[in-house]
Amino acid sequence: MLFGGRSLQSHWHTAKRVIGDGWHGAVKLAGQLDQGMRVSRRLFGALQPALDQFAGGAGSTHMMSAFKAYDSTKSDVMHGYNQVEQMRNRIKRQVPELNL
Repeated sequence: MLFGGRSLQSHWHTAKRVIGDGWHGAVKLAGQLDQGMRVSRRLFGALQPALDQFAGGAGSTHMMSAFKAYDSTKSDVMHGYNQVEQMRNRIKRQVPELNL
């Protein structure tokens, strides 16, 4: 039987595992990207006086706008992440049979 009890349960657990692994991988990748951006900011802060002296401040303006764009994007992503977590918690609370 294609959609028998055990078969359906097995497919559900497999789908849950695949989606969960993908979600956790994406969260880990985002954390690593964020760590890289924090290091980049500190490095830029340390090098900024030398860059301003040699480039006349043109590079600083572009880097600061890039950091601001990253902060804006990160804020949007974190808002979406929080919405997904709230939805998951609501489903987990209202439909405990899914074993999320």
